[in-house]
Amino acid sequence: MERLLRSKTRNVARDLPRVATLDLSAFPIERDEVDGYAVLRLPEPVRAAFDGGANLVRIHSAALAETIPDFGGKTSGEDHSLCFHQDHVNPHEDPRRFLMLTKHGVGVRGSSTLAIMPSVAQRVLAIEERHFRDPALRSRIGRERKYDPRFLISEQEYDRCFDTGGGYEDTVAAYVARHQHPPDDLSVRLGILGYLIRGAYADRLVGETLQSIAGAYFAEAWTEGGMLIIDNPAVFHARLGGNVPPLQRNFCV
Repeated sequence: MERLLRSKTRNVARDLPRVATLDLSAFPIERDEVDGYAVLRLPEPVRAAFDGGANLVRIHSAALAETIPDFGGKTSGEDHSLCFHQDHVNPHEDPRRFLMLTKHGVGVRGSSTLAIMPSVAQRVLAIEERHFRDPALRSRIGRERKYDPRFLISEQEYDRCFDTGGGYEDTVAAYVARHQHPPDDLSVRLGILGYLIRGAYADRLVGETLQSIAGAYFAEAWTEGGMLIIDNPAVFHARLGGNVPPLQRNFCV
């Protein structure tokens, strides 16, 4: 029994993202550019934390947060939760490796940023695909459909996911076929489902998902101003609750 408990403890630890909290006196601003996008270069203490095995780095300093320029705009989906995903859908081939979320000021945000490891994301995918493949539930999800040109699938592919029984699988296959090197299947599927499942349905589904993966996720509740920097290819992130006020977003290298 003792050996079984130790094994379960090791498994839980392996399934949890590794989070480092840094107390920095300064965050030097070094601008770079990747494929036409303005990005920030990480300062050495932050890079050292990631090199040491961290998946996320927290910096609880409203004063430093105020110094961060706005290169990436605001996060999306103002009023509702966002399902687990990785930015860029194919993050392992995108040089913008790190996602920085910044909260300015001390106002109540009312939502949390969540992060999980790929092993847990596999469980999340099973939950989301069960919902979307059920015709009755897909119809309910489709009541809140709204295509965004920023999605990395076409509007025709987006509509096909809702309108035909095999549309979701066809869209996954079409996305993969557009890449010379096959992207990660888990990231593609959760990315596309993140486009499809929005609004009030996402609120309910993210809440249900967290019950199913209890103890296997990290949550940043944003009780104060500061920064959360995410190693985008290493973890999947989501939002529970609305995006008011919206977080500032930057990508870092």
